Amino acid sequence: MIEMHNVTKIYTNGAVALDNVSLTVKPGEFVFLIGPSGSGKSTLIKILIREIKVTSGDVFVNNKDVTSMFRSEIPYLRRSTGVVFQDFRLLEKKTLFDNVAFAMEIIGAYRRDIVKRVPVVLKMVGLEDKMDCYPWQLSGGEQQRAALARAIVNKPQLLICDEPTGNLDPNTSEHIMYLLDRINEGGTTVLVATHDTNMVNKMNKRVIELSQGRIVRDDLRGFYKNEA
Repeated sequence: MIEMHNVTKIYTNGAVALDNVSLTVKPGEFVFLIGPSGSGKSTLIKILIREIKVTSGDVFVNNKDVTSMFRSEIPYLRRSTGVVFQDFRLLEKKTLFDNVAFAMEIIGAYRRDIVKRVPVVLKMVGLEDKMDCYPWQLSGGEQQRAALARAIVNKPQLLICDEPTGNLDPNTSEHIMYLLDRINEGGTTVLVATHDTNMVNKMNKRVIELSQGRIVRDDLRGFYKNEA
């Protein structure tokens, strides 16, 4: 599902965000990407969805060569990849239904399919009674679940989440992780970048740790911090 070979990213100011990173994520895996701020997590995510290009190395997502693809090919990459951003990125002037529907509209889905699919996904995340609300009428946890619904409405093969529980209370965080686990059990590959120690320790999934742009740990069944 994801292959990165000797990937380095150096920004124009000289900052080395990733330094010779290589990793493989197989289809159906659930992987936590951890590390302190500035370790390279967000850069890695941006590379996977081609928001930015690598300085050197090779990246493949779902057998697509991300490093050499043309700009016109990027939308097709993102059709098979759902992304939940830390700042939600919901459209403030659209209802919750329309926010989720928009993800289907941009790939050319038929209206009848949109009307059928969106309520199903909203029910999955527990927001079926909020579909006519606007983002500003939702709590932080509800906005996060709305962003998750939008990310999975097109049944992506890969779901990437950037700090999905960053500003949420423990109970809401636990519900978000329950939803991500259910999505993974349905066959979707899930990659979660997080600082949430409790979430990582409870889930006991694969943990990849970054530090100063390098992978310093890759545990199949890991915790946020290993005991000395």
